[in-house]
Amino acid sequence: MGWEIIRGKFPNEPSKWSRLWDPEDIERAFATSEILLKSLPSNFKGENLVKIKLPNSNIRQLWQGNKCLGKLKVLDLSDSKQLIELPNFSNISNLEKLILHNCRSLDKIDSSIEVLKNLNVLDLSWCKKLTSLPSGMQYLDSLEILNLNGCSNLEKFPKIRWSFRKGLKEIRLDGTPIKELPFSIDDLTLVKILSMGDCKNVRSLLSSIGSLKSLQLLYLQGCSNLETFPEITEDMASLELLSLSETAIKELPPTIQHLKQLRLLFVGGCSRLEKFPKILESLKDSLINLDLSNRNLMDGAIPNEIWCLSLLEILNLRRNNFRHIPAAITQLRKLTLLKISHCKMLQGFPEVPLSLKHIEAHDCTSLETLSSPSSKLWSSLLQWFKSAKFQDHEAQPKCAGIMIPGSSGIPGWVLHQEMEREVRIELPMNWCKDNHFLGFVLFCLYQDNGTDPYLSYDLRLHDDEDSYEAVRRGWFGCQCDYYPNIYSGVLDELWVTYHPKISIPEKYHSNQFKHIQTSFSALTVGVIKSCGIHLIYSQDHQQKNTALLDSLGTQDDDLPDNFQDNTESVAEDTNGNVKRRRINPSRGATP
Repeated sequence: MGWEIIRGKFPNEPSKWSRLWDPEDIERAFATSEILLKSLPSNFKGENLVKIKLPNSNIRQLWQGNKCLGKLKVLDLSDSKQLIELPNFSNISNLEKLILHNCRSLDKIDSSIEVLKNLNVLDLSWCKKLTSLPSGMQYLDSLEILNLNGCSNLEKFPKIRWSFRKGLKEIRLDGTPIKELPFSIDDLTLVKILSMGDCKNVRSLLSSIGSLKSLQLLYLQGCSNLETFPEITEDMASLELLSLSETAIKELPPTIQHLKQLRLLFVGGCSRLEKFPKILESLKDSLINLDLSNRNLMDGAIPNEIWCLSLLEILNLRRNNFRHIPAAITQLRKLTLLKISHCKMLQGFPEVPLSLKHIEAHDCTSLETLSSPSSKLWSSLLQWFKSAKFQDHEAQPKCAGIMIPGSSGIPGWVLHQEMEREVRIELPMNWCKDNHFLGFVLFCLYQDNGTDPYLSYDLRLHDDEDSYEAVRRGWFGCQCDYYPNIYSGVLDELWVTYHPKISIPEKYHSNQFKHIQTSFSALTVGVIKSCGIHLIYSQDHQQKNTALLDSLGTQDDDLPDNFQDNTESVAEDTNGNVKRRRINPSRGATP
């Protein structure tokens, strides 16, 4: 009778029962993401179990007494926040993975852990009550991955034998109170990842760091008292990522030239870093991602040495104080992403590298607006959009986009606008064969609520019967990394993205399609307020249209009060004749 009462509410979900009897029910419960039991029943038999995965459980102790699970290889109790006791490891001596991530009530590890001779993964991350580790850990000779991230009270480390150190491949100590590595690094010949982010007590690194020949990632971000980076006296041919962001370093040593394969260098937030070594150009054949954000860089302070980085693909200049970006940026012929968001003094930028795919410039409150089609900003964007790269069938990528402040809304000269999230327009006559017609610029005005903005969109072609084909789906966003937002309140931002005609698959290049429609979705932003489509033509057509568009007025104040509600749009047909169409935000265009 008791069985039926317990099973009654959730007959097919044993993980929600307060007690388990049947071994089959127990194994089913182990396959779920949550279990409400505080411990496994005393008659539990799991001799044949290979894995126990009980994330997000209410387990306080796994079982009472001795249970022999000789075949168990994986024990995952991650996010079991009430767990206070682990079993004697002698009964699960073949364990290979022990995952205790975020077990925040656990304050000790059983000393019998020394019997786990096959253990290769030990994850104790965010076990905040741990203050020490058992001395038996030094006998874990098969250990490859040690994760102690977030163990903020872990002050005592056991003595570590050579046989323990020699097999380690990944060491994560982020957010621990260590002052230095708790063991010699001379024998860490296999280590590929060494992560010590946010270790506030670390003030220096051993010069022998250069002996880590297998090291691929060295992560020291947030070590705010780290003042020096050691000389690299030997080639570190494997190191690909070096993160020194938010540290107190004053300079990079010239011996950085020994980092022959360095691909990512992050020094964002290093406000005391006064100079780059001249030898930085030695990285020109390897570096693809450089972070110089939040360094109070003024005009003329961006290091000239970076313009020689011929393979650079991502340049992060966020949260700096320059007014203009140097024209030398065009030398970065591989650059695909330029991050300049939160540069509040930025007024404009010159010709951009034609290789660019995205520009993040949201919250750049001094940036010139797109109020006129003759503005320098729009001229720069047009030159970018019309570059040969976007008209080449073989080129990748075929689209480009930018996020900019939207306080002025979508410009009035964008003839096809709708309120909210969707706009549909009639395609130009014979659009697919007209060599003067190059493509579409999509506009989306959204409300930034202080989170990292991410939006998506769909592009559809419609025929006369209103059947449609989805020809493009994409997204655009900005992740402002580890820095908190430095502005308050709600801002309007504008996403402008270009789709050349050739980005539409050839099979859709048909006059059976009469309309194009785009709809936007907000993934993280507050509200999508309006959207629009603007048609791009070749230079000779565009010059004639620019004067015509300017005549409509370049600022909202120049437009009649009812402009958004009752507007005549002006465009050209393929013969160059001016055509007028009425735009109504609630209905779209009518002939």
